[in-house]
Amino acid sequence: MATPEISTSTRAVQDTAKLFGARLAAGAFSVFFTAWLIRLLPEDELVIWPIALGLAGAIEALGSLGMGDTFVREIPRYLAKGERDTASALLKTGVISNVLVCAVLTLVLASQASWTAQHLLGDVGKAGLVSSVALAAFFLALQKRMGWGLQATQQFGKMAALTLWSNVARTPLAVLLYLHMGIQGLLLAFTIVPAVAAGLSLIWLWRHLWYSSRLQAPGPLLRFSLPFYGVSIAGFLTGRAHYLLVGLLTSPQVLATYFVASKVVDYIRELDRFGVSAITPKLAEKGGNDPNARSRVLSKCSRYVFLVLLPMHLGVAVLAVPIVRLYAGEGYAEAGAILTALCFYAFYNVHRAHIQVFAPPTHLLGLQVVAGALNVGAMAALVVPYGAMGAALAKLISYVLLSAAAAWVLKHTVRLQYDTSALRSALVAGAALCVVAFACGAGLGQ
Repeated sequence: MATPEISTSTRAVQDTAKLFGARLAAGAFSVFFTAWLIRLLPEDELVIWPIALGLAGAIEALGSLGMGDTFVREIPRYLAKGERDTASALLKTGVISNVLVCAVLTLVLASQASWTAQHLLGDVGKAGLVSSVALAAFFLALQKRMGWGLQATQQFGKMAALTLWSNVARTPLAVLLYLHMGIQGLLLAFTIVPAVAAGLSLIWLWRHLWYSSRLQAPGPLLRFSLPFYGVSIAGFLTGRAHYLLVGLLTSPQVLATYFVASKVVDYIRELDRFGVSAITPKLAEKGGNDPNARSRVLSKCSRYVFLVLLPMHLGVAVLAVPIVRLYAGEGYAEAGAILTALCFYAFYNVHRAHIQVFAPPTHLLGLQVVAGALNVGAMAALVVPYGAMGAALAKLISYVLLSAAAAWVLKHTVRLQYDTSALRSALVAGAALCVVAFACGAGLGQ
């Protein structure tokens, strides 16, 4: 009886390794083309990129109906108990609901083309571009929604393939189409790649979607998912909403500078997301009703944060200015200080993953509402007087306060247990890394 369990565990480790390798390889490959694209685009066209990402985040969050967190929380449990029929009905109902609501939101966005162009792109004459932006945003959002299904059904190998496809194909295709078609080519690339990824996700989810011919009763499902819906919206306010807020409150030039710094730190965030997305379904499956198991998993996660993420964040923060110069050119050198401020976060997402899986949904909702309010409030207070640096400081303040708040919420469900020996090792290694990085940065600056 032990052999199948070992085999399943081995496959899970292998799939997780594939996902990590794909993200790392895709990120390394895309750096060159992303930097090339940033250098190609003038500031008034570069801002269309973060605006498309921000609008995609809005559509994805508003169209989620809370289904993503419900998928990750419930579907692994149903599958582990052999209740594939119930898992299929839940998945199918959620996916259909997500697609319909995202489509309606996209149509609403396209109908407000003039307002969007004036307030976000800084030029009402670009209203004709908004339909293309809306279509790209729809497929970017749809790819994210389908990704929740793959994560819930633990198809990490498939997620690895899509990550490789999306990150490797998007920016080279965007460069090629931009050179031939201008800004419309950029938006076309941002539409084609996520559309293919969403289509492939749907194909891979098909056997789970149609294992059962029935649908979940929408009323109880929506009521159960309502707290998670609030989480999705609040998560957007702490995530990609920053592009829209900076665009609304400042100028395209300020948004372009902020986006360059944010794009660099996204490569670090990708490693953070990898760890969280890989462990979340396993937390639901293995944590079960054993509080001690939950504490042990938290300790292992903290070891990963202390030994891998913390030194990496510190090194990038110290080397921020030469990294930005190498990445985007001297024209964006001022983004280096912004990158430094954006680097100082790491632990909040690990706490959130445990709250997502083990705590009552209202705990996660409350935490995310606080997170959204903190982020929006801090940005509203700091962006206008301090521009892009104000946005970075707002993110920093939000993450520091949220890490403490998340630990306070989590202790009501899980006995907090961190790997303190790993923290001591990380502090020593981080200090040494900072000294080396500072010396290298000083040398590069001369």
